[in-house]
Amino acid sequence: MSDLLLRGGAMAAAVPAFSASAWFGWAQERPPAGWKIPLAVGSVGGCCSRPQRARSRG
Repeated sequence: MSDLLLRGGAMAAAVPAFSASAWFGWAQERPPAGWKIPLAVGSVGGCCSRPQRARSRG
């Protein structure tokens, strides 16, 4: 696997994961009564997400 492809995949995972973690973290400031657990799950899920690998054709 080329370094360029590996770096691109790492950035494709890091940017959305950081964004999701930050978004769900900010949402936990003063959420409605039943939203704490779903927001925590979303925050952790954002940190653990990864993109799907592209399949080569040929």
